[in-house]
Formats: sequence, C-alpha cells, structure tokens
Amino acid sequence: MSQRKPIIGMLLETPYPPDIRVEKEARALASAGYRVHLLCVSDGKRPAHETIDALEVHRTIAYSGTLIRQLRLIETRWRFVAREWLKSLEAFIQNNRIDVLHVHDLPLVGTALTARECHPGIKVVSDLHENFAAGAAASVAYEKGLRGWLLNKLYAYPRWHAFEHRALKESDQVIAVVDEMKSRLIEQHKVGPEKITVISNYEDPEFLNLADEEIPKDRDLFTLSYIGGFSPARGLETAIRGMALLRNYPIRLQVVGKGTPVVEAAYRDLIAENGLHQTVELLGWQPFKRVPALMRAADVGVVPHARNEQTDNTIPHKLFQYMMIGLPLIVSTAKPLARIIKNHDTGEIFEAGSADSFAESVLRLFNDKARYAHCSQQGIKATLHGPLNWPSEGRRLAALYDHYPWTQES
Repeated sequence: MSQRKPIIGMLLETPYPPDIRVEKEARALASAGYRVHLLCVSDGKRPAHETIDALEVHRTIAYSGTLIRQLRLIETRWRFVAREWLKSLEAFIQNNRIDVLHVHDLPLVGTALTARECHPGIKVVSDLHENFAAGAAASVAYEKGLRGWLLNKLYAYPRWHAFEHRALKESDQVIAVVDEMKSRLIEQHKVGPEKITVISNYEDPEFLNLADEEIPKDRDLFTLSYIGGFSPARGLETAIRGMALLRNYPIRLQVVGKGTPVVEAAYRDLIAENGLHQTVELLGWQPFKRVPALMRAADVGVVPHARNEQTDNTIPHKLFQYMMIGLPLIVSTAKPLARIIKNHDTGEIFEAGSADSFAESVLRLFNDKARYAHCSQQGIKATLHGPLNWPSEGRRLAALYDHYPWTQES
C-alpha cells in the first residue's frame, strides 16, 4: 500500500454549493487526512476560489451567458467531452498537483479521461450518482416538438449506455450508490467487482441541526411530504392520483421541489383535473436549510418512484433524511427502496405506478397508530444507531483511497 496520501481533484458539472453528496464525501476525505479540491462551474456570484469546510473550491468554469452555456452543454452531451473544461482542467491539475480525478457522475468522465492522456500517472474515479443512461432518457419523456427531438437524440439510452461501458472500462475505480447498481454494472459491463465500491447516500446526523427555523405541524391534517426533483421517473404522478382516492380523509400531500417547465405543467394539470388544489400543495423549490424543518412539520415521508432501470439502481438522500427525522415511509416497489424499508421495517411499500396501492399504504399508517409509531422508531434506530449512517460510509470512502494507486502492487 502506498504511504503517500494522494491529492484529490473532484469535478462537478454544476455550481457548488449546493451538492449534498460532494459535501459529505469531501468532508469525510478531509477528516481522513486527504487534501481535496473541487473544480466546478461558476454561478457568477461566489469568488473564483474559496475554501468551504476544508474543500478547496475552484470556480474557473464560466460562461458568458445562458445561451452559450446551453450550446456548450449540447456539445458536451454529443461528444462526451467538455472541451471548454480542458484548459481549466489542465491548470487545475498542474497548480494543485492532483493525483486523482474524482468525477461526480457520468457526463464528465469522458473529459477526465481525455485530460488523463496528457497525465498518464493520474487516476480517474467515476462516482456514479445514478444510472445516468436510463435517468436521462426518462427525464425527457415529456418533451415535445423540436426541443423534444433534440433532447431525445442527445440523451438516447443506447448512446449513453455504450459510453458508460467505455467509462467503466477506462476508469481506475468506480463508485456506485447502491448494491443493485453494482450488480447491474457487473452484469451488463462485465466489470470486476473489486473495481466497484458502494458508497450510499446515507445521511450525516449533523443534518438534524441544519434547520434554523421551526415550522408548526398542522394537527388537523395528516401530511405526506415529497421533497425532490420532478421527472416521470420520480413517480409523483402516482402519488397525486392516489390523493384523489383520499379526498374524503384529512390527508394532505406537500410537494417541495422543481422540474422542467413541461413536467411542472403536467403535474399542475393533473392536480386541476382531479380537483386537488386543497389537498396537494406545491411549494416549489426551497433552500436546503429548510428541509429538516419541512420534514418535522410532516407526518410521513413519500418516495413514490416509478419502477424502471434508473430507479432500480439508485437511492435518494431524502429516504434516509426522513428516517433520521423519525417519519415513517411510503415507498414504491423500486428495488433499493423496497429492500431497505423491508429490511428495517420503517414503513409501507406500494406497487409502483398504482394509485390504489399508494392510497392503501397511506391509510395503513393513517389508521394504525401503533404501526406508525413502530416505523418511526425503526427509522431513527437504523440511521442514528444502526448501519444506515454517513459516518461509517465516509470511512468506507476513505478506505477506498487508502488503497491508492489501486494496482496489484498497492
């Protein structure tokens, strides 16, 4: 094993903050004695260089306007390499003596592999937040017209699946967020299991101290909380349809998040068609610091994912946040969700895509107070006192880097 700790250079295609996974991983690595840099996109507001909780942030990827950003993004999606990143990435590597490029999610892996051609000693770690090929294809399902045609070309599943194969073969190490994802990568791409480490989206107990406000709980309503992005894969449509079957009960669905204009319009239309303005509340995007307060004001956490190749291979942070807060869960039969809820008995599982099954699951927790209390305590036990916690997962990440440079000799 190498005795020298490598200097890690993370790559993120969006501005930072926020990104909860980047934040937790960087903090865990810094605590283990690793120096971590992050190259990301500038938001035009924060300084070009800044240190945030031991993470050295470099915002040297900038665009002159939204149109230029969109055009560059189209080129990147088509070529699998962000050419405008390469000059900044070269300086990033040289100025900070980077040993490892830790790439957050699939789209920037090609850029890291291209940069490595000029620096053969650099290692590339592909941190796959989700099944990007399946997720991207699903995310454009509602898009129509010329925009829809272009997006479906850019995000066609066969293109991204083929690129995923190349990325996995050429990366030095791969990180997956859930066991099901690791199994898929091994089966579909014939990657050796020793090359893939599962680092899940478990939550840090510090999450409980994040909120700086208190939102009162409405004692007259049984509030279901959905927090996250809007896309067909998230299954929010099923939950909304399920609420139409619960209209005679004092039950409310509170939705926090955002999506593309097309998807948001589809959900608003669905709410209007079913006359659910009084029982489905769309709060829009909310600052992350409000999330714990919003969860505490609710009664149940909802993760209604549709069942597909994307949702069967990923897990959302909010699942573990709900559990840590003490909210029982209502989740779909998407494989990782169902496995975790079944193993730890923290809520109810409904048939993905079935509004009837969703409504039945809600009523089981609504009517059975003993069951509700049991699921609440089980969630707290699993996350604060059991295996589903970030501190142990962060140590697993540090252990991965302790084996750098990942050769037989190391």
